[in-house]
Amino acid sequence: MKYLRKLAVLFVVLAFLAMGCATPPEAVVEQPLPQVEEEPYVAPQHHFSVEVDPVFTVKETTIEDKLIPWNEDAVQRAISTKSLLFYFMASEGTQVPGVGEKIGDSCLIVFPDGTTMLVDACQEPYYPQLNANLKALGITHLDYVQISHPHSDHYMGLVNPEGLTAEFTIGKVFYNGITNTGNTRILDICAEKGIPVQVLKEGDMMEICGVTVEILNPTESVSQSALTSTADVNNSSICMLLSYGSKKALFTGDMYKAGMQELVKRYGSSGIVEKGKLNADFLKICHHGHSETSILQSFANAVSPEIALASSGIALNASVYESYASAGARVLGDYTEGYIAVSIDGQTIDVRTSRTRTTDYYARYDKSPQVVGSVGKAVVSDYATGTFTVVSSAVELKQAVQAGEKNIRLGADIPVSAFSASNSPLVLDLTGVVLDMNGFSFTGCVSIVSEIVSKGQGCVCNLVFNGSDFAILNGHVRKSKDGGYGFQINPNSTDPLSRTNIVIDGMTFDNCGLDVRGSTVTLRNCAMTQPRNCTENFSTLMFTDSYVVIESGDYRNIANNTYQRWLKLANSKAYIKNGVDRTGTVLYSVEDSVLILERD
Repeated sequence: MKYLRKLAVLFVVLAFLAMGCATPPEAVVEQPLPQVEEEPYVAPQHHFSVEVDPVFTVKETTIEDKLIPWNEDAVQRAISTKSLLFYFMASEGTQVPGVGEKIGDSCLIVFPDGTTMLVDACQEPYYPQLNANLKALGITHLDYVQISHPHSDHYMGLVNPEGLTAEFTIGKVFYNGITNTGNTRILDICAEKGIPVQVLKEGDMMEICGVTVEILNPTESVSQSALTSTADVNNSSICMLLSYGSKKALFTGDMYKAGMQELVKRYGSSGIVEKGKLNADFLKICHHGHSETSILQSFANAVSPEIALASSGIALNASVYESYASAGARVLGDYTEGYIAVSIDGQTIDVRTSRTRTTDYYARYDKSPQVVGSVGKAVVSDYATGTFTVVSSAVELKQAVQAGEKNIRLGADIPVSAFSASNSPLVLDLTGVVLDMNGFSFTGCVSIVSEIVSKGQGCVCNLVFNGSDFAILNGHVRKSKDGGYGFQINPNSTDPLSRTNIVIDGMTFDNCGLDVRGSTVTLRNCAMTQPRNCTENFSTLMFTDSYVVIESGDYRNIANNTYQRWLKLANSKAYIKNGVDRTGTVLYSVEDSVLILERD
């Protein structure tokens, strides 16, 4: 029995030894697990701070907030002052979801005897604002509605069942007579409401209380045509000349260059129909003053207006502005001046705007002093102090970021054109990092050419920065191939307010641009040189789902060979201050966005 007890004890010991236990059960002492206290997360602390500008946090506005500002009875004003009045219905800040970058055209004309004519009726979603503005001016009846041509940004406010016909009685609708879907819709609503229609074509005339109305376009053959292409429909626009006393006003719809050339041929100084007929004191600029389609210097010279006005709710193209300014005009746009009202008493022209011009950008074309932005180095100590980790290659930079270093300085140029064998991008989460490039460059920053697509949104960069609360200072981004972006800030977020405090200061982009998505970013002291041979539609500055403030810098050479667009906004808000020099650049494209240009 004693032998068996010893054998059992030996068996237990061997079993525990087999399990890796060096002591028998009676020697095992259970030890409590150590308690590890988690340190609370501390956000990176830097000296710099970029608050969200109040312009980005304004409450949603209502129709009443955006109402035309003149509290007057337009009919009584015209009668009492014996004036021909023009009230332009579009204004900056009135874009609506689904419309994108333009509100469209609409102008209320009131003749000296109180007769009313509405020229065009804006985009469909804008009709509540259009109706409210007309009511604010005391309008209950429209004697005439003229649709210059059947494009949606000109006629939708008429054909919508809740648009003009729901709020106002209409005496007659004028249209250009061409056969297409838009005019069919116009004819259908007029038939439904019992509104007479009349085709206006070249040679038609009417007299309204001392004002002669002459139609210069379309020709009779065009007015009887079936047209579908955008250019053909735009060139079929009704061109209307109003003469009152010694003053003349010219409306041109959306005519393109070919249409303007035909008008110059027929009515210019050596016109084959009537010489000098185009000369007018007030011009509603062709095609909203949009782009190269609105530019024909011979037309601007033939009209030689005292006042030239572009209307649609988006910015006036700088080259268009320059064209009319060089012809001696005072050039206006509702995006920069707000609502605009023009009055002609037969001898003089008076202009009222709802606000002072919101930008100094166009001053260079008026030969006025311009504000020139300074380009300088960022002061690194304004952003971070202490020891900086120096890196000299893309691999070292990535390792420093992954190791949690927050102050990083370049010690050499860093090529990133082929970061990996698969040509995948160098992607860095820079949250909390101050990257002082120390005068060095990211070189060979090329987009994957096959993935550069229309308008640049699909451009894939091989240098991508994610995160928030970071600054990139004092360096260069140099591209070895034409087109695309030098680098991309891409936090994969549609909430830019959660990706704030991103600063780019003292940076030069050589032959490339910047693509920002889902972020709130400030650009200071930056310079961008003109890309040499850009992909069509390339935008040098591209912001999507973002907020951006451009405080200072030199953007004078930015252009694109085809569209010459230096800034594109998509679902974004941008605030450009007076310290930004954009001499020679052409303006921007704004889609479902707000662009604020600081006033003088």
